[in-house]
Amino acid sequence: DYRQHDQNFMGGRHALGARFARAKAVLDGQLGKWISANLRALDQADVTLHPAATAFLRNWQAAGPRARLQLMRAFGLHRQARLETWALHLAAALGRL
Repeated sequence: DYRQHDQNFMGGRHALGARFARAKAVLDGQLGKWISANLRALDQADVTLHPAATAFLRNWQAAGPRARLQLMRAFGLHRQARLETWALHLAAALGRL
């Protein structure tokens, strides 16, 4: 399976433990911290992004929870399962991302 190895932090995406770990990461703000760290690293990297990606990142960093949810919907950001996408959107709306 894709990205499955002994040191994989989350484990398989369908495993119950992985689902709980992702939910905990959202609820305790860890997912938001990971996203922020990745965005800082991307900002410091010497890369050229597609103009739409650049606009998304600029808007994301300046946006509040409601605007982030709108950005996610406008850009079609989603997870593999609808329930996971719904949970991600809820996390954005609650300011957890």
